[in-house]
Amino acid sequence: MGTIAARDAIRMLELMEQVVAAMVIASRQALELRQRRDGVLLSQPMRSLFETLKEAVSLSDQSQALPL
Repeated sequence: MGTIAARDAIRMLELMEQVVAAMVIASRQALELRQRRDGVLLSQPMRSLFETLKEAVSLSDQSQALPL
């Protein structure tokens, strides 16, 4: 039983990593688009995080096809 629970826990962690990665990518996209549209001001810690995200995740920009 212990080995089955351990395998289940590992699988759960792997799935959680995928969910968190998707959320980070979506957050990067949303923040970039809001900055373009509204000129959102970010605090220094958020600006640092956003710059790091910009280096790691490229923007998928199809905003010309969608009205804001």
